[in-house]
Amino acid sequence: MLAVGSTIILVTVAWISYLSWKLKSKHDRFLSVFPSPPMPSFFKGHYPVIKAASDRDGHMFNLYQRWTEDLGEVWCRFLFWKPGVIMLSDAGIKDMLVTNGGLPKLYQGALTYFEGLRVTGYGGLIAHVGGHVWLRKRQALEPSFHSKYLLPLLPRINSITDALISKFKRYSEMGETVDMKDEMQLATIDVISAVAFDLDINSVGTENYELGLAHLMDALYHAAMNPTFHYGPFHRDKKDRAKKWIRETRELGHRAITKRREKLERGEATQKDILGHCLHIQEHNPWYTDEDIVDDFLTFFLAGQETTATVLAFALALLARDTRVYNKVAAEVKELMKERDQHLTQEDLSQLPYLECVIKETMRLYPPGSILRRMVFDEGVKVGGYPIPPDTMVLSVPFIQGRLRGTWGEDCREFKPERFEGPCPPKFRYIPFLVGPRRCIGGGLAMMEMKVILSRIIYNFTLAPALNDPITPVLRMTLCPFTGIKLKLGDNF
Repeated sequence: MLAVGSTIILVTVAWISYLSWKLKSKHDRFLSVFPSPPMPSFFKGHYPVIKAASDRDGHMFNLYQRWTEDLGEVWCRFLFWKPGVIMLSDAGIKDMLVTNGGLPKLYQGALTYFEGLRVTGYGGLIAHVGGHVWLRKRQALEPSFHSKYLLPLLPRINSITDALISKFKRYSEMGETVDMKDEMQLATIDVISAVAFDLDINSVGTENYELGLAHLMDALYHAAMNPTFHYGPFHRDKKDRAKKWIRETRELGHRAITKRREKLERGEATQKDILGHCLHIQEHNPWYTDEDIVDDFLTFFLAGQETTATVLAFALALLARDTRVYNKVAAEVKELMKERDQHLTQEDLSQLPYLECVIKETMRLYPPGSILRRMVFDEGVKVGGYPIPPDTMVLSVPFIQGRLRGTWGEDCREFKPERFEGPCPPKFRYIPFLVGPRRCIGGGLAMMEMKVILSRIIYNFTLAPALNDPITPVLRMTLCPFTGIKLKLGDNF
């Protein structure tokens, strides 16, 4: 028995020694190339300090910014045994996202299936790492986001905004506080449903409408941060709420497809929208099934609706705290809309340059895609001139890129839309809709939607913070407002 016990101890010690040697070799390999902050733990790497910063601030970006200021635009960090290279240089961003099609995207399994339920499937535009499946889907869908298809849908966005303004007028008359995070979620749910699939959800006009997508995003975040999330009974409520939204939204997508086919069979005129384009693709491509169309329906919510809503909420919160900027953009909007109705036309969209600067400045300070992850799988790959070993994650952090003093000046943390009135910032320093083959397919729709909603709110209301709290972002799957987005609305006439 003693001999068996001694053997087990020796084997354990040998195994730990081997793992320690392997980890030390990996540390040495990276630290010989990249600067790195001091590691508080040999086995955990930088995880303890990153976890502490995330718990304190709601994200790790303040910590990452300090490390960037100390170490430069290229450095590495370890989460346990997994290295990650932070790449903020122009050359590095170009190689990550553009050169030879960019690096493969980190596989996001939870976006394909969640607890056994199909979310965006294996061919989803945001979940799929690349390859011919992703490419043919991307090429097939891209024309549906061309302006000639989107601009005729502008009246639908105007109508949804009418309902939002009516609701806000009731809030204003009653002196109620408005949670802009929730209200912008409701408005953008209605917009993406209407312009993509011709659905009248009317979440803006529905009392206590359940924001199910927020439940899914919360569950996905906790699943990513907690390896035990999918096991045991401790997170049952989070998982059940997320699964409920997945089921209901996929059923909604299937109903929209059935309704459209019935209209076409009766010879009725239909809206020229993304669903119509999807069905046209299906006629000539048998591989594009109804399930694939519904995958894309959910993708538009995950990648477009939620991100647009957060930018709108941040923009309104920033305007409520800056009288100078609010007055300047309000004057521009009022000049455009004087002595006419408030519905924006195609021509109007190009006549709001300062409002566009406000949107761009908001996305500089609070980019919804605040961290980008790509993978290196092969030997001999260089990113930004640096050799990257196989099985290494390379990260870019737009949140930090938008706050680099060398690019934006000493006032880089201030809200100053005038930055975008002059020459464009360097190409790879400001990428709110990304660049390269995986650039945001719906960037044009998002900008059009934001201009309509913001201009109408600014025209009708004054804005003021309801509480004396700062704007605080929190990282979930995207960067979301946590505090500072409860506002009071006043009559602007």
